Amino acid sequence: MQSVAENEWIMYKARFGAFYRTPLEEHLRGLNVTTLVFVGCNSRTVLARASMRPLSEIPGRVVEDAVSGI
Repeated sequence: MQSVAENEWIMYKARFGAFYRTPLEEHLRGLNVTTLVFVGCNSRTVLARASMRPLSEIPGRVVEDAVSGI
């Protein structure tokens, strides 16, 4: 995770899912995140992968106008 501003980070990912072999889950847990908001054109993949992880206990929200294919 690379910090670019206060409460803003950039993360490299080599695959479609943001949780596959990335530090994202650990980073979110370290921040004590209580809600996830999903936006972006490939969010269906992110949602599917996120729901298969222990993070699924964190409530998620989808911004339907900002997501394709939901």
